[in-house]
Amino acid sequence: MTIYVTADEHFDNKGVITNCNRPFKDVDEMNEALVDAHNAVVTDADDVYHLGDFAFKNPAPWLARLKGRTHHLILGNHDYRRLAAIRKAGFTSIQDILYLRWEGKRFFFSHYAHRSWRNSIHGSYHCFGHSHGAMGMWGRSGDAGVDSLHFSPRTRFAPVPLEIIVATLESRMFIDQHAREEKGKNHACDQTRSDNGATEPGSGAVESRRGG
Repeated sequence: MTIYVTADEHFDNKGVITNCNRPFKDVDEMNEALVDAHNAVVTDADDVYHLGDFAFKNPAPWLARLKGRTHHLILGNHDYRRLAAIRKAGFTSIQDILYLRWEGKRFFFSHYAHRSWRNSIHGSYHCFGHSHGAMGMWGRSGDAGVDSLHFSPRTRFAPVPLEIIVATLESRMFIDQHAREEKGKNHACDQTRSDNGATEPGSGAVESRRGG
């Protein structure tokens, strides 16, 4: 069994083709490509976490065609407009945010990106959607949406395995949000903390790698 994460499929939304430069001639071609990409990597033994904005019309027909043992929806801004249909669609669970433990690691899933999240100071991982790949990575967080290139290797428009998410993010520094500013010095929240507790100053922390 593999855990997959994805976001922002936007089934039946023709506007996303132009807005996100998706290479499809129309919404029907896009819908079928999304189903094919999903089913090319996910099996019926796998768990899938959808981080919001699943479909712009009735989600049930599309969810029924997607492989997966379970499908968990973290609600996105567009999902709130069709909650009645979502509740009838067959998702295993529906929530605003979700905390997950896997292989001794902790994860925080939400539709929106967060600068700080539960246990981020202890190295937890954060996956989000909403920004369609336009927002840069921040510490141990990244955009898992179908338009994002944060995680690699990844089949385009397909869900990304949790193993790939960890492999991409585990060497990144994470934010020490409890640091405090000292008079006459740079703001200490520009520091990051690695797994061994060391800190490094500088606003470039987001791109810093863990060091000795």
